[in-house]
Amino acid sequence: MPGENQTEVLILPFRWEDWEALWQLRDHQLQELGISPDPNPNQSDLSSPYEQDYHRLDQVYQKDNGNFWIARLGKFPVGHIGAQDMETHIELRRMYVRKEYRRLGVGTQLVQTLIDHCCANNVNVIELWTDAQGPGRFLYEKLGICEVKNNEAENRTVSYQPLKQVGFTGHFIIEKRWN
Repeated sequence: MPGENQTEVLILPFRWEDWEALWQLRDHQLQELGISPDPNPNQSDLSSPYEQDYHRLDQVYQKDNGNFWIARLGKFPVGHIGAQDMETHIELRRMYVRKEYRRLGVGTQLVQTLIDHCCANNVNVIELWTDAQGPGRFLYEKLGICEVKNNEAENRTVSYQPLKQVGFTGHFIIEKRWN
């Protein structure tokens, strides 16, 4: 229901009862990319060679300072975000908002949920990769996240500067220090 008030979106940590909602989102995302997804599994399949992180959310995202959240409008899933604890920082690895709910504040709420989680857990750095001209880049910039050079990322020092391409064509490494 596009156009609904963004404050009605509820973002909660993933539970295994959310499995069907997660796969509805993943199926929708793959269709947007022109990929015909396999039938949705009814439950996590640890032997699956595909989408291994999705099948192991508790092992990949929901341990230490990481987490995975589902955004819903009522009971309807509209987005998700996954953050993996990399020991020295959090890496935002999965983020998706259904196309018809973009530019309604859902993505902003998801990233803010991650930022709030990091602040509450004394995590000082969030690292992510995004497309050079993709909508995610503009969302992250709006929230104050700035790009750093590759050697700066390796040394975990951050300088706030205009975005510059680093390393991979069309991708950026972006970090923010909260303290």
